[in-house]
Amino acid sequence: MTILRRVQWFCLGVGLTLGSLSWLSLQFGGVGHIPPLAEIPGIALTTLLDRVPPSLASSFIWPEAYFEKLEGLLDYYQCPQNHEFRVEIVHHSPVILRFRGFLPHGEANHMLKLA
Repeated sequence: MTILRRVQWFCLGVGLTLGSLSWLSLQFGGVGHIPPLAEIPGIALTTLLDRVPPSLASSFIWPEAYFEKLEGLLDYYQCPQNHEFRVEIVHHSPVILRFRGFLPHGEANHMLKLA
């Protein structure tokens, strides 16, 4: 019975790993574009802060002081060393290009803060 339980937990672990990799590859445009594990919490925090509506950010539910403290965590963001991006031609006439991953998540917000 213990061997069967070990096999079940192993299969569950493999299933969760494959599911997580599949979801991450959908979010970042392919398996080769998944950022290192250490960067994912910062990306998630940036995405969360970007999606908070201004009406909620200034309400008593989410005091602005907490919002600023969370944004302060992103001030020490460092660009990843193996950063890569893709160029996609959206339209030829007029020429419209889409740069996917040109600025890593968090870097655009940091540049806006500096401006």
